[in-house]
Amino acid sequence: MQIKESKPLISVIIPARNEEKRIGKLLRSIKEQTYKNYEILVGDSSDDKTPDICKREGAKVFRAKRRGVSAGRNVALKHARGELVAFIDADVILTRRVFEASVKALKNKRTVGVMPLFKPIAGEIPKNKRPIIYFLNDLGNFLIKANGLGGFRVYGCVICRREDVNKVGYFDERMNISEDTDFYRRLSRYGKFKALNVYAYYSYRRFIEKGIPRTFLFYIKNALITAAFKKNQNELERIR
Repeated sequence: MQIKESKPLISVIIPARNEEKRIGKLLRSIKEQTYKNYEILVGDSSDDKTPDICKREGAKVFRAKRRGVSAGRNVALKHARGELVAFIDADVILTRRVFEASVKALKNKRTVGVMPLFKPIAGEIPKNKRPIIYFLNDLGNFLIKANGLGGFRVYGCVICRREDVNKVGYFDERMNISEDTDFYRRLSRYGKFKALNVYAYYSYRRFIEKGIPRTFLFYIKNALITAAFKKNQNELERIR
């Protein structure tokens, strides 16, 4: 499946709940992209100033009927017009060539999705925790380059074709965690994921807030369970 337009529209899908301190940085990094043909759609369930910030930065905001990143992504996806879809978390910051590199890579019909490599947002990390955070970040980049081990990848920013997304449907709103692993596992039936040679900045705030070993094991355990056994982890705590 090849991209039909030479400069296809990218629909940027951002799920958000109470991200007023971070989402402005993402939206400004989108505006600074070298590739300019995009629209921004936010699926919001906030009770802070997040939707006001998004509208001020030119994003279209759609109210999700329920909490959760799946509901946020799904309500925005229903309004997306683009030939390409970029699913980006609200606390990610893009470097300038992410969209440009994504469009180029997705011209390969065997590539179903692309992901930038990640760097930590250093200012959020206490000095004594930086060595382990940078180790985890390097591990995450290794997994991206390896196309995932056991289905575990870093999913903070994934760009794919809308026609492939249509084949797998929407994110499973019953899942409180690993909903992205489930979605991209279904998408991988139609092609390969490719690591881009560009970067995005990734927030490790949950690792800092909840403890690094506990959070790391929590994520990887549930991602691997979902990928290996194709089960919805409905009983898990909601983290977003």
